[in-house]
Amino acid sequence: MVFEHLPEDNTGRLAPGITRREAFALVEKYNKESFHIQHAETVEAVMRYFATNLGYVGEVDFWGLVGLLHDLDFEQFPDEHCIKVREIFDDEGIDPQLKRA
Repeated sequence: MVFEHLPEDNTGRLAPGITRREAFALVEKYNKESFHIQHAETVEAVMRYFATNLGYVGEVDFWGLVGLLHDLDFEQFPDEHCIKVREIFDDEGIDPQLKRA
């Protein structure tokens, strides 16, 4: 099986430290184009799907928010993508777990 390396008990280790509503407000704050907002929601859904289906039931919200916020900096800072987002997370008080994910 492809996922043999996954632990048997993989629930509840990570918590987002931010609500989905707060995370979505950040998406809207840093993204104005509907494409980027829809993309964020699509990746959120994909991450939630995989978290659920790989047995990370207690961490579905965490992984969903990782997906929702993954391109937070892209629209405003495309040349600093994946760099600027770390500053944004720090400025917005986002849990470091989300930054490392």
